[in-house]
Formats: sequence, structure tokens, C-alpha cells
Amino acid sequence: GFDWWFNFGAPNDDFYAGTYAFQFTVTDQVTSCFTKDTSNIFIIAEPSLTANSTASDCEGQPQAELLNLFNVSNNAPSTSGSKFVIRSFNGDTTKSKWGTAFINGHFLKGTPKAGTWLIDCKYTEKGCSDNIQSNLVVNHTPKVSFTTDPKDSAGVNAPYFNTNNQSSIASGENVNYKWYMYYPNNNSISGFAPQLVYPTIDSFYTIALIGTTDKGCADTFTHQVKVGQKTNAISNLDISNIKIDQHFRVMGWEKGSTMRVYDASGKLLGTDKTNQGLDFPTGIYFYQLELQVSKIETVVLSGKMAIASE
Repeated sequence: GFDWWFNFGAPNDDFYAGTYAFQFTVTDQVTSCFTKDTSNIFIIAEPSLTANSTASDCEGQPQAELLNLFNVSNNAPSTSGSKFVIRSFNGDTTKSKWGTAFINGHFLKGTPKAGTWLIDCKYTEKGCSDNIQSNLVVNHTPKVSFTTDPKDSAGVNAPYFNTNNQSSIASGENVNYKWYMYYPNNNSISGFAPQLVYPTIDSFYTIALIGTTDKGCADTFTHQVKVGQKTNAISNLDISNIKIDQHFRVMGWEKGSTMRVYDASGKLLGTDKTNQGLDFPTGIYFYQLELQVSKIETVVLSGKMAIASE
């Protein structure tokens, strides 16, 4: 028997890709009789993997998408053909310095720290592979918080609250602050620590402070205050058994409730008045829960929740 082979082209050349018909002929040199057979050979183009401009994400997210870092022939790579590996964090290849970050499929999980992550991608398609590296920059997210003076209540004769902005930000970061006096109402005022003045009526208000960096990373902090003598039923309510699951369903509460969910910018994403739940993609969300204690009493609870992929 005989072994036959051929080769041509070079790595990353794809202009030879296609279907080739090979004919093999055997001729009897005495009688000139011959026989022949033809077979097709398919030459597959190697995938051309390229790195996008440095992609970015925000600190505090439970995971970062890695497919955004690369392209295959001007298209996003498929999840099944991609394999990712962390190569370094801020240039350090010591795995113990990477904290809780790890690769799971096409995500960098474990709430990766702020800094530059060098990610290696090997892409395989129809048995052919290409390999390249790209940077994922995780930007700092501000830690927003504030107090008020008075702390949580003011008389109707002096219905104002001086704010004390206690937010922390990374060195060199600029943060834009928006104050929502009647959260979740979208009307806001800007400033680092403004004085908030309310109408001279007995009422409860939720104050929300949203801080957003120049790179688009945001955090939200809420605080409830009251003006006048209106009482809040929460002082007589045991909320220790009230839980909220990953679908924003209220557990441990049988009466009426209204759940509102917002993103870090304060945009209302959904409202649920039947406790059927709300589903959102992976990310950080803020909720405001109204519990109907009686016909005239309502308790407002608010908080932050991280949704990770299941």
C-alpha cells in the first residue's frame, strides 16, 4: 500500500479553504488499461480570533461576560467553542492574589476585584483553533452612604434634613451624585450634600442617593425619614421572618405587598403587586417593598440584591 499526503498554505491563511476533488488513476503500462477513483477533500478555514478594544465592567458585579473581549471573523465567538483562562491580575500571575475570582464557562465569576484582568481565549471550530489574549478592566464602584440631621424625623414646623454624604470612592475617580427626595419618583437634585426640604405635612419619605462614576459604575443608598407625627407600623412589626428570594418574591408575608425593582441608575425595571416574582439577568439590583399592614398602615423596606446565573 501507499500513503499519500499534501500540504500547502500557512497558519491564518484562509484563501485555500474550500472543497478539492482528488482523482487517483492506476494505469497498466503493458495494456494501457486503467482504473480511477475520485474523492473530495474539504479544507476548513482556521478561525480568525481577534481581541476587541479593552472591555470593561464594574466592581461588585457577581460575574463579568468574557465573550465581549473577542471576535471571530467579526462575530462574537460561540460559547461552546470558547475556552477561557485567567493569565494575570494587574500583571501578577500569582493565583493567590486573584481573590475569589474564577472562570466558569464564559464568565469571570466570584465578584472580581477592580483592576486589569488578562484573559486568554482558545477558540475551536470544526477541529481548527486559534488563541489570543485580551484585557478586561474592572472599574471601581463607589460605596454610597449618607446620614441626615435630624437622623430620621423632623417636625412640620421645620421639615428639612441636612445630609452628610459619607460615600467612599477610589482615588482619582469622579462621582456624580443625585438625590431623590421622593424615591422612587424620578425627580432628583444634584450636589454632594444638599439640604432637603419637605412640605409641612405629616408624611413618610424615602431618600435615595445614587452615585455614578465617569465610567458608569453606580451604587445606591436609601434612608427613610418622616415629617410630623405620622407613625410607622414597622416599629410594631416583626420582620425577621420576611425574606426575599432571587425572583424578588416575598416569603413569610401573607398580606398585600408591592415590590419595585430598580437598576443602579435608579431606573424602574419592574413592579409586582401579586407576589408572582420578577426575573432579571445577572447583576446588582435595588428593591423597594411596600407591605400593607392594614387599610391605613404601610411599611416600606428597601435593600440591594445581587443576582448570579444559576
